[in-house]
Formats: sequence, C-alpha cells, structure tokens
Amino acid sequence: MALVKKLDNIAALDNKEDKKNKYIAVIQEIFESESGSNVKIFVDHITKQNAVVSREVLRQFADAYKGKRKASSGKTLLKSMIESMDTILAENNTKLFEEVVNSLLYNIAKVFQGEMEDDDEDAFEKAARYMGKINLESTNQPYTPAKKCKILIHTAQLYLAEDKYREAEIFVNKCRDHIQAKDIPEMTKLKFWSSMAAVQDANQKYHLAAAGYLRLSEKIVNPKESLEKLEQGMKCTILSPAGPNRARLLAKFYKDERAAQLPGSKLVEKMFMERLIAKSDYEAFEGTLAEHQMRLTKEGWTLLRKAVIEHNLIATSKLYNNITMADLAKILEVDADGAENIAASMIAQGRLTGKIDQSKSLLHFVSAHVLQNWDANIETVCNSVNEIFDKITINHPVWVSQQISALTV
Repeated sequence: MALVKKLDNIAALDNKEDKKNKYIAVIQEIFESESGSNVKIFVDHITKQNAVVSREVLRQFADAYKGKRKASSGKTLLKSMIESMDTILAENNTKLFEEVVNSLLYNIAKVFQGEMEDDDEDAFEKAARYMGKINLESTNQPYTPAKKCKILIHTAQLYLAEDKYREAEIFVNKCRDHIQAKDIPEMTKLKFWSSMAAVQDANQKYHLAAAGYLRLSEKIVNPKESLEKLEQGMKCTILSPAGPNRARLLAKFYKDERAAQLPGSKLVEKMFMERLIAKSDYEAFEGTLAEHQMRLTKEGWTLLRKAVIEHNLIATSKLYNNITMADLAKILEVDADGAENIAASMIAQGRLTGKIDQSKSLLHFVSAHVLQNWDANIETVCNSVNEIFDKITINHPVWVSQQISALTV
C-alpha cells in the first residue's frame, strides 16, 4: 500500500527531526482521508519506532483527533481510535505514552457523549467508562486538583445521566480529596455538590440530600436551575424520616416563598403544621417522584407512604396523651402490628418520645414539653435539698460531721 511504503521511507531517514516532521504531516493526511484502516496502519508502524520520536508523533496524533472529534470524522474514526489506543497500551513502555492515552480516552469519551444526538441509549455510560480510565496520577502529565475535579465530576455526571448511581458515587468520593483545594472554580464546586446530592438522594440519605439541594438552590444564579434544585430538595425532605431533622428542613422550605409554586408545597405545609395527612393529600405528588424514589420498604410500603405514616404518628402524639394500638392502626392505615413496630422503631431511634405498654396494647406519648418540665422539677427539688443541707451544716456542724463519719465507717 502507498501509506505503508511512505511510512517505511520516513523510517529510513537518519535525521530524527525530519523524520518527526514527516510523520506529523502524514497524520493530517490520515485524518483528512477519514480512513480507519490508515489509522491502524499508522499506529502499528509508529509504535515500533524510536520511543522519543514515537512519543512526540503520537502526542500530535492525539491532538489531531481532538481537533476532529466534533466533525464527522470524530465518529467515523471512533472504532479505529479505540483500537489504536489498545495498540499503544499493548506496548511494554506504556508509561511513556500515558499522556497520549489520557488524551485519547478523554476525546473518545467526548465523541461517545455527542452520540446522544443519534439516540444511542448507552452513549453516556460508554463515555463515562472511557473518561473514568484516565490516569489522574500520571507523572508524565501532572493534573492540578482543579483538573482532577473537573474530570472526576464529569465522569460522575455521565453516570448519573444513565441512572448509574453506584458508579457515580465512586467518582464523587474520589473528588472529595481534591474539592477543598485552592483555586477550584466555583462552578466546579457547584457541580460537585449537585452530584453529591444526587448520589445521597439515590442512597436514601434524604436529610443530607435535601440540605445539599437547598444550599444549591441558594447559590445557583439561574432561576430555573435554582428552582429545580429547590424542588428536588423538597422531595427529599418529604421522603426523609420523620423527626427533629426533618422538622428543621420543613421549616426552611415552608418559609421559602418560591416553594409555594412547586408540587408538594401543600404536603410540606401539613407536615410543618403537624397536621394529619390523608392518602388524597399525597397521591398527586407521588406521580412527580423519580423512579429511584419509588422503591418499596421492607414493610412493603412506598418510601412516600412510610414517610407519611411516620409523620401521622408524630401528628397523633400532638393530639393524644395515649392511644390503643388498634386506634393508632386506623389513623395510620396499617394493621396493629405495623403500628406497634413503627412506633417502637421511632422511639428507639429517638424520633418519638413515648413508651409502649404491651400488656394493654397502649402507646403513651410524652411530649418534649413534659420532659422539660419534669427535668426542671427534678432540678428544683435537688437545689432545695442542697439549700437545706447547707443550712443544717451551718447551724449544726458537729452533728453533720458525726453523721457523715457514721456513714463512712
């Protein structure tokens, strides 16, 4: 073939600089021809040449593909570029070509990402796989913390676009080590916190996710994006376990004027006001939840139903001093065993103050106000006893000394 002969002629040159320049000129011809077979021939040939020459030529080769990735040749040559990268990786001295491989990985990923326009359902996941293989600890091509964060977050976001939350979490966690470094752009930080909140959301860490989304809604300048984060945070707050943590979040969303226009605002209001919630109150809202937020609990309830059940239990505690399990079950719309189990769990976790009398199948509620009064009364009694003891000691020191001696004998 003409290309093989041309490459052999270049290889026969003695002057390394001339050789390098002629190889670089061939690169332009190859990409203009958009021939995958020519790409393979070139890479097979150049990897067998002097390492110093081949490294510089392959660097130019990778840069040339970067310039073509948005054009039609980027996609046309995609398969041959992947094969070329595998050929380079098969070389014994792969350390020498780290920079080239990283560049090819990045640009191959970018081409896959662009294929979403052609309805390739797995395009983002493929892009994420190649982006995730970039060696960020390369000694030949040192990456700054800002660059590392950019690539790690980009990879996480590609996985998130395909609902691959476990894979995304790996790259979000890797980014944790670098995000606090100096000179990290504010936009990079926002993307990191957004990815973090999405992963926490998927892992049902709703308190953390809601707080993260709320913070993003306050920092993002774009009104539409800001409102989207607020809505995501509201959903996570509603789905989060009932208790003091959710109460604090509910207060923030309830007081945010923007929340009134969002689905679930009436639900937030009822939760904040500690009113009982009926099924009709949340049926429409349930349709707005993401697929991963529709998982079932071990009891067979949806996450939303469990959140409502827990809320209604706390709301019930504001109405009654005590209640039978049978009556509680009717309010919560569960069976008696389910009512007792959910109450016991919330009491054990410190999210509900009360005690269960199993012999009478009765749940006694103890409000925080009552507990505070009880503690205050005990403190008052203790202070009074101490005052009496001090007065006796002053007026009858000998007798007190004798009593204390008798106790220590």
